[in-house]
Amino acid sequence: MILLIGISVLSTTLHQQAMRDLVGERNNRLAQALASEVGLQLQSSQSTLHILANQYSVEADPAELVESPEQNLLDVFDQGLAIYSTDGKMLTGIGNSTQWPSNPQITQVIQSLLQGGQPNEVALQSAGDPPGEAVVYVAAADNLGNIFSVGAFTITHLMRNILSTIQVGGTPLSVILVDHSSQVIFLQGSTNSQETLTIFQKLLTAQSSSSTPVNYQLGPSGEMLVYSPITFASWDLIIEEPWYSAVSPWLRSTQFVPLTLIPVSLVMLVAVWFGIRRVIRPLQSLESKAGALVWGDYEAIQEPVGGITEVQNLQNELMHMAVKLRQAQQSIHGYIGAMTRGQEEERRRLARELHDETLQSIIALNQRIQMLASSVPPEEKAQVEELHELSMHTIADLRRLTGDLRPTYLEELGLGTALRMLSQDIEKNKGIQVEFISQGKSRRLPDDVELAFYRIAQESLNNVVYHSGASEARLTIGYTSTGANLSIQDNGSGFTVPATPAEFGSSGHYGLMGIHERVEQIEAHMRIESTPGGGTHIEVEWAGEQESPT
Repeated sequence: MILLIGISVLSTTLHQQAMRDLVGERNNRLAQALASEVGLQLQSSQSTLHILANQYSVEADPAELVESPEQNLLDVFDQGLAIYSTDGKMLTGIGNSTQWPSNPQITQVIQSLLQGGQPNEVALQSAGDPPGEAVVYVAAADNLGNIFSVGAFTITHLMRNILSTIQVGGTPLSVILVDHSSQVIFLQGSTNSQETLTIFQKLLTAQSSSSTPVNYQLGPSGEMLVYSPITFASWDLIIEEPWYSAVSPWLRSTQFVPLTLIPVSLVMLVAVWFGIRRVIRPLQSLESKAGALVWGDYEAIQEPVGGITEVQNLQNELMHMAVKLRQAQQSIHGYIGAMTRGQEEERRRLARELHDETLQSIIALNQRIQMLASSVPPEEKAQVEELHELSMHTIADLRRLTGDLRPTYLEELGLGTALRMLSQDIEKNKGIQVEFISQGKSRRLPDDVELAFYRIAQESLNNVVYHSGASEARLTIGYTSTGANLSIQDNGSGFTVPATPAEFGSSGHYGLMGIHERVEQIEAHMRIESTPGGGTHIEVEWAGEQESPT
């Protein structure tokens, strides 16, 4: 969506820039055409004066020149035309030229044109405001330099003839002429001349500092300003036009077409927001609750997750499935519990038989061997001693076996002492350092809970001994106000924990499967944390017996 909005804005900007460039190039060509026409008109007027001066040299009568009805010179030189001698004296003239000698300002302008006996190109004499009333003076000499003809016309008269030949109508176009000192000498159209001159100066600066031509610039109000120099008169012609007015309405409207992607993107954003809020998030919440259901938390699935109807229907189906699963698991747990109780009873029976019969018989046999050792000849005494050592090892193994089958410390002294003795036995016989920690106030727990905790610790420590490759472990029993928790942690090789308990058997973790079954039997919660090379941490939390409702 960000990409679409970026493309929309970029496309609109590029489209607008392309239209501005189009208007700029079009006005650039128009400005060049107008500047060229102004230059040609000035050259043409000077050529006319030059021909006039040659035809009527000092031998001709100057009066015939200016009074000739065939010339129609006042159509060109609306401010008058005059003949001057080499010393700057007016010989004759027509139109307003008869008043030139009496006007010191005009006399100074004409003298500046005739300096050194060779007339300059043009000269300006401002008649005040508006700028279009400025008068242009053009002079030309004959081939011998004896006669000078001077013509005068207003800028308005000149530009009216030029603008009538070049079509510039149809748009709010402004045409401005400035002289070499950047003074406005002609203005057509509505524009802020001072602001235009400021932009014009910036454009000249950019032109002088750039290696590529810079002939147009956009004003602060969207005006496209273009200039072209008039080299014959050292003037500059400026065209100012709002660029958007030069573009057809249909073309202007097309620049906003890419912007239609923005509301489309906003609609997409709303759809995505709706999807996230009503579909994705409820599904994610339902996924986490289903994961908790897999680990035996049947209450988590009961909390509504919201969302669309389909998600709610899916949760309802999962809730019904959880009820049936819980009933099935209760049946299985009852069956497994009965098997476990039978197994424990069988272990007790075997432990009693081994302790009361087999172990006692071997002890009696060992006593007979000791008595025999005192009466055998010296050469047979070594064999008797060997039998004595063998019987002692057998007695120790039987005692350890009966202790595993029937944890006497658990029955007589409680869970804490039994776990302490278990950790000491593992440390003594298996060579692994086991740290035992008891937290909270020790007390007796229900028999099934104590037996389950003991068997879980026993199975976990056996996994540490035979599978983890650990050098040390920590066994912690903690008592809370209502329950207890058991923690077994090692620094072994670790493993990748299966995603669900159902994968314990398929991945070969039968010990974890047995631990999980015992956790389920006492309605506790188990958490397993392990990574390859990072050790393993198993924690079992039993909340305590729930009071039955009255």
